[in-house]
Amino acid sequence: MPILSASQMNVIECLAAGRSQVQAAKVTGVTRQSIGRWVKQSAFLEELDRRKALKAADDRLTEAVEKSRLRDPAELQTELERMQEESRRDREVLSQAAYNLLMKASRRLEDLPDEAITPQLVPQYLKTAMDIMETVEAKRAEELALQETIEQLLSADAQSQD
Repeated sequence: MPILSASQMNVIECLAAGRSQVQAAKVTGVTRQSIGRWVKQSAFLEELDRRKALKAADDRLTEAVEKSRLRDPAELQTELERMQEESRRDREVLSQAAYNLLMKASRRLEDLPDEAITPQLVPQYLKTAMDIMETVEAKRAEELALQETIEQLLSADAQSQD
């Protein structure tokens, strides 16, 4: 994966936080045209997707922690486990989608005459499948963060009972 510049990473942070491209340009001092070019580059989009997934997981954890101040630890644990299961199901659906895409590509390539298989055709399918799998990995990271929070909660609860 190509290394992104500090400017690109700053723009990614703004976009992942929900700002528009125009707002990101103003905040970072990068031209709107540059951002427009960057959002068409796979490395930039991959990192943006990863940051958005991490931010979503962080937001969900923050929300759960805020709710925990109003609830007992058992309710918080149940909520975190529900969130973890939801993330696991999302990951399974995405994994199946990537598998189905690769199988479709395989069948399509088998049905095409050799002269119809262009150098661009296979990479398009593979890139789409890889994009899906990166989202799957972000979901897995979300699950691990939730699991760590659950373990910390259980540990803190056990210590408070001692």
